[in-house]
Amino acid sequence: MLKNIKIIFIVVLFMIAEIVLLSMASKQDFYFEPEYTLKEFARLNDAKPGKIKHELEMSDVRGSATLFELGIDQDRALHVLSHVKGRFEAEKRVLVQTIFALFAAVIIFLLCKNRMNSVVKMVLLLISIACFGFLLGKSYNPMTGMVKFIKGIAGIEPNIAAWGLVFVCFLLLSMIGTKVVCGWICPFGALQELIYKIPGLGKFKTKYKIPFWLSNSVRIMVFLGCIIALLSNLFGLREQGRVIYHVINPFNLFEFNFSLVSIPVYIGIIFISAYLFYRPHCYLVCPFGLFSWLFEKMSVFKVRIDRGKCTDCKACVKACPGLAMEGIYAEKLLSADCFSCGECLDSCKFDALSYSCDSKKD
Repeated sequence: MLKNIKIIFIVVLFMIAEIVLLSMASKQDFYFEPEYTLKEFARLNDAKPGKIKHELEMSDVRGSATLFELGIDQDRALHVLSHVKGRFEAEKRVLVQTIFALFAAVIIFLLCKNRMNSVVKMVLLLISIACFGFLLGKSYNPMTGMVKFIKGIAGIEPNIAAWGLVFVCFLLLSMIGTKVVCGWICPFGALQELIYKIPGLGKFKTKYKIPFWLSNSVRIMVFLGCIIALLSNLFGLREQGRVIYHVINPFNLFEFNFSLVSIPVYIGIIFISAYLFYRPHCYLVCPFGLFSWLFEKMSVFKVRIDRGKCTDCKACVKACPGLAMEGIYAEKLLSADCFSCGECLDSCKFDALSYSCDSKKD
């Protein structure tokens, strides 16, 4: 009974956040004509031309050039204006979050029924990369939601309440199924998962794994460094409306935006590392990964061990691509992040593991 109440409570909170988010939909007028110059477009929409140029990454724009000549259509103009003025596309956010919730429900169902075979995993990961990554772009992912919320708290990002709700929605989904958001919905996380699955170096990957105390310490230091740099305006980041994560934002890949040299360099490093080690960006850098890890113990659905059936063969520990199962098996208070990949479930030959909400199996 208690587990059902917990599920209902989290789902209700998610729905409330979605409804409030929808109510924040912008009602401001939007003026657009292809014949407008950039200056006219900015003036009519009560925005600063300089900020729009900066957002468009167009440092050299002739004053007489029209939006049509600059290749700016209505959708792009609205997106840029939304970012510059703090408008919030709440209707689209709610629709996307709802799709995320349905996708998460499918993942949890398959894991609970132990039907997550290698083919199904591959298809779902590819869907995440294609749809939640390249189709949606870099703005609809948990890391962006959290970074925007942090910037809102710092006073350099409008709509702090809206971004806070987006962050809460992602966090609630990760609490229904252990980090299912990071494991399956995050497109860059899915991409790292696929890279790690590329055949080869099996013995190396099994033997050498980044110690969790080290990876988590790095992740915490990167987050604290972001906060310190933001508060101290290091390198003028605050004035630019940026944080450290902007400099190494891997989600720019999904919009082929490599305006900063550091971004493709970082993505290249992660791609190489992801073949050798499990999810390096998630374990070492991602701020949402850090916060969702803090709430992992509160997850409703997660990997559970039936100690009565367990033979202590530790096949699940060996099968886990990270160090999560080692911590779960040893009942450590602070175990490594579990990304609900399901590898451990496939390895158990004694039906001692399950992905469920039945706490009696712990």
